[in-house]
Amino acid sequence: MKKTLAIVLLFAPCCQVYAQSSVILYGVLTEGLTYVSNVHGHTNYVLDSGILQGNRIGYRVVEDLGGGLSTVADVEYGFNLGTGVQMSTFRQSYVGLVSERWGQVSLGRQYDPMAEFIVYDSSIPYIGIYTSTALDIDRLAGEAIPNTIKYLSPEWGGVKIGAIYGFSNAAGAFGGTTNAPRWAGAAASFDNHQNFGAAIGFTNVNGSGGSLAQALTGATAQKVFDVGAHYTFDLITVMGTYSHASLDGVPRIGTVRASEYRGLVMYQWRPDTAFNLAYNHSVWTQGRWGTFAANVDYFLSKRTDVYAMGVYEKSYRASVDPSIIDINGAIGVPGAQNEAGASANGRQLVVQVGIRTKF
Repeated sequence: MKKTLAIVLLFAPCCQVYAQSSVILYGVLTEGLTYVSNVHGHTNYVLDSGILQGNRIGYRVVEDLGGGLSTVADVEYGFNLGTGVQMSTFRQSYVGLVSERWGQVSLGRQYDPMAEFIVYDSSIPYIGIYTSTALDIDRLAGEAIPNTIKYLSPEWGGVKIGAIYGFSNAAGAFGGTTNAPRWAGAAASFDNHQNFGAAIGFTNVNGSGGSLAQALTGATAQKVFDVGAHYTFDLITVMGTYSHASLDGVPRIGTVRASEYRGLVMYQWRPDTAFNLAYNHSVWTQGRWGTFAANVDYFLSKRTDVYAMGVYEKSYRASVDPSIIDINGAIGVPGAQNEAGASANGRQLVVQVGIRTKF
């Protein structure tokens, strides 16, 4: 990628220039020290990467074609800051056209609009990935979809809409099949840019292997419905989401259903300090559990902040053990007795202190 960009920039001066273009390098680097109260009966200390926000480096290319039309392309990869290991796939990689009047159409590996529109009404952007649901079953943690065509509208009176379609790319299996799923999803949002906003969306997957939840459970289909809203009272913002998801074709189980209720209160104590308090309630086919979370985020500058967070998970059924810390890159799966991060007593506390910088 660096060589390609270098070649483009090298030969640009010898070509005619019809419109203004830009190549932007951006990134996020986050690392923290984590204490875990109970991992199969033992405490643990972990240097855990990308928890408040996923680590990434990306290139964004924009070319003004004139008449309110532009070309846009984005290539972004993620990695573990502690080990230096790069993700096996790009976080996102796409190319498309943007019209000031009609919106954006893009092709490639992309995030579904439901996650983009609703995630900011959840605790994930403010307290971090430890507050994500098990298996990311509500799809708010940010999983990209391959082989997609995506549309994002401009804003019309505070309203935006988005839709995405992911091709199976398999001959004779247009509707999706094993390890070649078909995706469909849409979302809409409203924001008055003063104190209120809301969003709603759905995602439907046919064919196995299409998401983290499917990969870890063996499900052959997944359906997700999310809705979220927020309201700001001076220095305090209250937000919440509701999600309902189902996994079909799970071996030895059949269908797994999950409802997630999230609430967050964000207090902007000072211009450089924010305090966040959240509670997530999970109701699954195999059990119920609650996740309490809080953090303090202090900004040293516009780009760099330090933080301290605590997440406590409690099971309301004896057969379901909390598991906040991930394994094999997956979010903890309560009820998985053999999972490396699972608690031994139905309760688990995780505390992290860390630093994040953006460029």
